[in-house]
Amino acid sequence: MSLYFTTESGITIPTIDSSSYHELLTRMVKEYEFSSTHLSEATSLSMAMVVRYSLGYDANKGSVISIISDSLTGYVATATLRHLVNGGAKGKLVLADSNKKLSPELSKEITLAQNTGVQIITPKEAISQISEFHCAMIGIFGGECLANPYFDNLVEEFNDKTIPVHSIVFPTEDAIANQPKIYSASTLSLGIPLSETIKYYDFIGRHYLCDISIPQTIYQELGLKNCSLFSEQPVIKLLPQKMK
Repeated sequence: MSLYFTTESGITIPTIDSSSYHELLTRMVKEYEFSSTHLSEATSLSMAMVVRYSLGYDANKGSVISIISDSLTGYVATATLRHLVNGGAKGKLVLADSNKKLSPELSKEITLAQNTGVQIITPKEAISQISEFHCAMIGIFGGECLANPYFDNLVEEFNDKTIPVHSIVFPTEDAIANQPKIYSASTLSLGIPLSETIKYYDFIGRHYLCDISIPQTIYQELGLKNCSLFSEQPVIKLLPQKMK
């Protein structure tokens, strides 16, 4: 089945493959002087809105776990957890690759999160605490995840326990090489959706698109001319449509 995405107002949204997406982000940093902090902080506020919806519009007394890699999506998941904990939730963080030296960007995000009460736990500890969590965030796309049996078991627990999982960009680290193992309740695309979200749509769940300040010149290059996707809200819902 061939699909494409539209907004609720009927605007057709183009997609790009993951390699082109990484090039787009690099261009934003080098040509337009964005930093990973600019991109992750803005996105985390949008992601917090999505997770609050899952928690019944209220983070207070919710229990959320984030699985992260050292990547933009990992920074977003960490910052989102910080916002939710600051709003009254309990938050725990799992590093998908705990053996790797952390980048300065992720180290700073983790420090900020810990200062607000976020706890870091191992995949093994997360499995033993699985019944405590009301939902999970996955921020591993664009990073590296070591082959870890406890990490694989944690993924199985998410699917078996039907814990709502909210993915950032894509529910695995590499959209080209890896079919997702996690069935997401929702996925938040950043600025533009990946074409792989169409290929693996059954794993995506509710699909949202958030504003990361992609310049209009880039949107025009992608075929979106004379429209402002985020004129009313920083997060919009994307609807799958069948090709006729």
